[in-house]
Amino acid sequence: MNFSVDEDHGIHNITPRLLRYLGDIEEGKKLFDVFQFHRPSLINSLEDLSRVGNSLVLLLSITGEHGLRGQLLPLNGGGGYRFVGVPWLAWINANGFESKLSMGDFPKIDSQLDQQLYMSTQKNMVDDLEALNGELRRAEEDRDNFLLAAKAPIFAVDSNNVIRLWNLELELALGVSAKSAIGKKIGTVFQDETQGSRYLDIARLLKDGVTEVEVKHLNGTHRTDMLFRLFAHASESSSESQNWGLGQDTTEVNIQKRERYHLQRLESLGKLTSIVAHDFNNLLAIISGNLRFITLKEGDESILEDIDSSVDDAIELIKKLGNFGEALNSTVESFNLKKGLDQFVRLIQPIVGQDLGIVLAEVNAEISISVNKADFDNSLLNLVINAKDASDVGSNVFIDVEVISNPKVAALKNRQYAVLKVRDQGCGMDGVLMEKAFEPFFTTKGRARGSGLGLSSVFSFVQSNEGHCTIESTVGAGTTVSIYLPLDTKPPPLGLLDLPAKGKRGSGLVLVVDDEARVRKITCRDLKEMNFDVIEAENAAEALEKIQDYHSELVLVLSDIVMPGSMNGIELKKIIEEKYAPLSVLLVSGNALQEWEGVDEVLRKPYSLIEFQVLVTGYANRVD
Repeated sequence: MNFSVDEDHGIHNITPRLLRYLGDIEEGKKLFDVFQFHRPSLINSLEDLSRVGNSLVLLLSITGEHGLRGQLLPLNGGGGYRFVGVPWLAWINANGFESKLSMGDFPKIDSQLDQQLYMSTQKNMVDDLEALNGELRRAEEDRDNFLLAAKAPIFAVDSNNVIRLWNLELELALGVSAKSAIGKKIGTVFQDETQGSRYLDIARLLKDGVTEVEVKHLNGTHRTDMLFRLFAHASESSSESQNWGLGQDTTEVNIQKRERYHLQRLESLGKLTSIVAHDFNNLLAIISGNLRFITLKEGDESILEDIDSSVDDAIELIKKLGNFGEALNSTVESFNLKKGLDQFVRLIQPIVGQDLGIVLAEVNAEISISVNKADFDNSLLNLVINAKDASDVGSNVFIDVEVISNPKVAALKNRQYAVLKVRDQGCGMDGVLMEKAFEPFFTTKGRARGSGLGLSSVFSFVQSNEGHCTIESTVGAGTTVSIYLPLDTKPPPLGLLDLPAKGKRGSGLVLVVDDEARVRKITCRDLKEMNFDVIEAENAAEALEKIQDYHSELVLVLSDIVMPGSMNGIELKKIIEEKYAPLSVLLVSGNALQEWEGVDEVLRKPYSLIEFQVLVTGYANRVD
């Protein structure tokens, strides 16, 4: 029968047997309100108790009905005592002593009582210990039952990493039953994301101070990611300690992380491609400008045509690179349809190889349309790939173009349209398939070869450009897809012969601002060929100095946008318009797609001589 005494004489931690013996005693009740010390005498405080030490004491309840004999043991850390003892009043009565003892009676009973007190105390301590162990076992069983039913993945492993507990949430998350998991090494179920399954040692991780571990479980092609919080637990009912893992399913979170990482890599790659495209455009401008100059001097215009077509192809490739790099919304541009289709065939024929020939009919050189060129090429490419998949090896796909006015199609307006017809000689489709052909995700190729988005993306492109798309097919005879796109009604760019004639010295002075010396050289030479006088600057600061000296003579500032230093071309343009109006500023950029706020028109490198002459002359003529 045990209890504790705190510094304020309060009684605590009373054992169940003592409570049954004495009746209800409230926790915290004062020691001297419950007992009087019968031996030694004159004990009324903890100071008196400290003199007693662990000597034998007799306690008698205030009511005189109950007595205890035992030892007061100081608690570790000081500030209280623990009483360990047995009932003695009934024993005294049973051995012929009177209940009301005098101090002189104690020596008579000490020899008999001491031995019995020792034996009884030992038995009581054993009984109490067994009771506590039983309560502990029941608590651990309750804990295990709770963990097994907990709404979080939980496992327990022994010191050898053998699974000893596997709860229902883990079964549901992984599809691995407790029956198949328990008894296996934890590394056979989970793989450490950083070190591999054979290194998944929970005890070592905890010893090294690691309290969290990310793992993955592979079930065929399905992957489950989990994050476990680790705990060490020493079981009182078992000689072997266990380590616990409390987890959460992080599969979706990790998928999003991997997607974000992938997007960040694409973004970085996009920035790199944008830089490469910009610099490559500058190089193309230098190459094409010099070749143009050499060829014009030689007087062989056929060489110039070949050079121009090659440069145009390079520009188209860079635009596609820029589309990827900048990830911008579709940029509509006006282009000559004959020229665009010639470029498309030159770029795509090597891709489809000898399996399919692309036959392009003669196209009217006056036809122009305004759409995003990359989207246009992608739509044509989808149609060519469909034709290739539907045709035998060595077959042809035919691309024809015609212009029609006010077509009798409900979806189209009364205006002129360019109609592109892509025709193959493949297997064809019946009426049921044709009705579904433009539906997203519908495919006759099987998922391994097609996503079902080809024709639907073509339809979406055409619709977004106020056009229309139709399909005609005969089983065994082939398929024709017709794309209706509005003609561009804007007047075509002026040619060299349409430019107004200038005097021998031109119409004024032009300032060329570009940090690339070779580009400046080409630009200055083209301007001089147009009879302009030219001065140069390699950055915005130098340009402002030149403008301050020559602003009365200048008719145009031709400035690159991206330049080193604290000021770019756009900021330079703004200063010139504020301080030196009406002096015109024409901006030039090697970025094929980027748009800048507040900038209406940009001459994009590499440009054709015609485009350069038209824009420069137009801007220079704004100054009277």
